[in-house]
Amino acid sequence: MALQAVPSPYLQTGFFEQLRVLCKKVQIDDALNLMEVMHHNGLSPSFGDFYCLIQGCIQKKDLVAAGAVCAYVMKGRLQLDLFLGSHLIHMFSSCGSLSEAAAVFQNLQEPTVFAWSAIISAHMKHGQHEGALTYYQRMQQSSVQPDGHVFVATIKACTNLKDTIAGRLLHGHVLNRSLEPHTVIANSLIDMYTKCGSMEDAFTVFNRMQKRDVISYNSFIAGLVHHRQCKQASNIVEQMVSHGVEPNNITWNTILSGYAQSGDVELALKIFGDMQERKKRPDLFTFASAFKACASKGALDEGKWIHGQLIESSIDLDMHVHNALVDMYIKCERMEDAYKEIQNLPARDVVTWTSMITGYAQLGRVNDAIKMLREMHQENKFPDQFTFASLLKACTNAAAFNLGKLIHSYIAENGFEWDKYISSALIDLYAKCASFACAYTLFGQLFDKDIVACGALIGGLSVHGKYVSALECVNSMLQEGLNPNAVILLSLLSACSQLGIADEGESLFRSMTKAHAIIPTVEHYNLVVDLLGRAGHLNKANQILQSMPLQANIEGWTSLLNSCWWYNNVHLGRDSFDRVRASNKQDASIYVLMSNIYINAHMLKDAESIQEMLHRESLSKEAGLACIEVRNLVHDFCVEDKSHPQNDCINQKVRSLHVLFRNEGYVPTFG
Repeated sequence: MALQAVPSPYLQTGFFEQLRVLCKKVQIDDALNLMEVMHHNGLSPSFGDFYCLIQGCIQKKDLVAAGAVCAYVMKGRLQLDLFLGSHLIHMFSSCGSLSEAAAVFQNLQEPTVFAWSAIISAHMKHGQHEGALTYYQRMQQSSVQPDGHVFVATIKACTNLKDTIAGRLLHGHVLNRSLEPHTVIANSLIDMYTKCGSMEDAFTVFNRMQKRDVISYNSFIAGLVHHRQCKQASNIVEQMVSHGVEPNNITWNTILSGYAQSGDVELALKIFGDMQERKKRPDLFTFASAFKACASKGALDEGKWIHGQLIESSIDLDMHVHNALVDMYIKCERMEDAYKEIQNLPARDVVTWTSMITGYAQLGRVNDAIKMLREMHQENKFPDQFTFASLLKACTNAAAFNLGKLIHSYIAENGFEWDKYISSALIDLYAKCASFACAYTLFGQLFDKDIVACGALIGGLSVHGKYVSALECVNSMLQEGLNPNAVILLSLLSACSQLGIADEGESLFRSMTKAHAIIPTVEHYNLVVDLLGRAGHLNKANQILQSMPLQANIEGWTSLLNSCWWYNNVHLGRDSFDRVRASNKQDASIYVLMSNIYINAHMLKDAESIQEMLHRESLSKEAGLACIEVRNLVHDFCVEDKSHPQNDCINQKVRSLHVLFRNEGYVPTFG
């Protein structure tokens, strides 16, 4: 805008009006050009004009323009106006410069409560919570008393810092000023105490409130949910309604999220239903939490019903809800439904693909997991360390060694080889696939040998019965200052069980608490029972199950039942069978085992009785699944499954092997 003379007072008034119009339109550059014209003609803007300029800079977030406005203020010595100074602080903070906001504050001779509030809020806006507390302490040393805005901002700083001591000190200042009855301040205190873990203090403030709004209730409810007190949170909702405060979506979503995290599907669905009864329209967060609740317990029918509700709601979904829906189907082992959902997505992120890969990996479907990796790559989505770890786990479970090596190459190309999760997964793969040289090489190259990496190597050695080598690794750990954890001791017990070294395994079990300060879990007890049972020490195994401090589970008694079959112990076998059947009548394998025990003991009538029970319950033994890797492809085989394209050739080869075995004098045992 070119400079021009100002011929009359009427046109002077027009300049001021035009300046304000430009500011309202956020045309700050034009406004500053007009300011230059006005300054050249000796016209001085008022405080109101500068306020409009400041608001324009805040809306545009233009730091350069903010600096120019501040320069004009400084020229006119308007910085002495404390009200305008407070707005300059807010302007620089909003435009991204905390240092320039602090510089303005320093130029204020006697900052008012508004200026203190502005500088404390500026530090909060920029995540400088400790700085906010420092300014509050400086304010305490001045003659200015903090108001509600100062207290709310400073309490928020304590909340973010999880500083209960400073928070309680602030609470004392609030009480001294008799400001606690103010709802906004009380809400801030409740939020601070709940997030700092002091629910008693939060309840004290909540209980003393004269007037509670929906934020008061939501803050307290969120604290209860965070501390796993969902029942108490539900009671507060009832109290909220009885006092005439209507719960909003945040209230319901908070309760629903709490039940979802605790895996309580029934109560989560009840909350979902209560929302609909109260005409509260579920939002994205509601559906995501509901799907999470169903996923935690594998509640497929409930999850499908919520999916139907989601479709009827016609809500525009975000990736978070899509991923929660996909995860629900995966956790319910409905991979086809999960895959169908990701096909409907307009875009898929790394979380989506990793969930699919992990789901297939956990089900042992390695080929499908690899297929997901290829599709992910086709969409230019690159795996992260969690994706690779899931793929390696799938290869480990399926003993797909060659496929695992190919994935290792891909990992190295993408620079993930030395990620601690990946390196541990690679060691686990090589060790469990009996490639011990590769496992030791990778382990030796690790800069930081943590407990997970050690556990992976020891677990692989134990799987193959290399108990001595596993013990050597444990001794190396101890020299490095690492103590074996419960998982590592579980691996050692497993190795003892496989090798049949009962005395060594029992001694290790007895020394767990004394030598390593580890309290045995049910899994440890079950392995010792299996170990003793394999070695024929059936009575000793029975004594451990009878005397264990934890409640003996089905696996332990089933293991003992299996050992009774091997050693023809009818009496102890029947006792184990009765115990397992009392807990789980649907396990067909125990009927087969008990029937075989009776057959081996020539107690045919008792065997027929067990078989009649099996037929009466309409049970069938779950089919076994085996897999083999050939040319980087994993082939799955299930009992009575004839779907493999080379089924006839395979069966012909198996028959020829049977003939060969019998000719050599080997007779297969069936049971």
